[in-house]
Amino acid sequence: MESSTLIMLALFLACAAYMDIRYHLLPNWLNVAGVAAGMVNAWVHQGLPSLLFSLGGLAAGFVAMLVLHLFKAVEAGDVKLFAALGAMTGIEFSLYSVMHSIVFAALYGIVILAVRKLLWTKLLETIRSFLFTSVMRDLHAVRSLSRTGKIQMPFMYAVVPGVIVTIFYY
Repeated sequence: MESSTLIMLALFLACAAYMDIRYHLLPNWLNVAGVAAGMVNAWVHQGLPSLLFSLGGLAAGFVAMLVLHLFKAVEAGDVKLFAALGAMTGIEFSLYSVMHSIVFAALYGIVILAVRKLLWTKLLETIRSFLFTSVMRDLHAVRSLSRTGKIQMPFMYAVVPGVIVTIFYY
């Protein structure tokens, strides 16, 4: 990855992390600026082929996170954040970042459940629902869990380490 892209990515993530952690919001102006910066950077450095690379990354990051948004796993700002990240870095980096961020989010979720002493309770409830109940009861259990015991944290706590791991892996 070129140093200009790395600097742009670091500045973008620093601003996004500040906004998400402080205000629980990823403003559209920040994500639009990230997309524009990624596309302009691509165009200036290598022209049309690099611009297409940037557009592919934008689409990959957007679609991957849109699926998670449809399942209410992430907010819409996170979808747009990964579209901007993809515009800056391309398809492969974007998808690896999504994957690593999801792994970090899962680890944080396990730690939060363990700290709240709910880990074994939730694990046993999940196993029981998969093994001993009908499909309709499973759907009811999932709905009731989403209404009560929802764990929320800024996804940025998982995104930043996910992107850092991707930088070193990529």
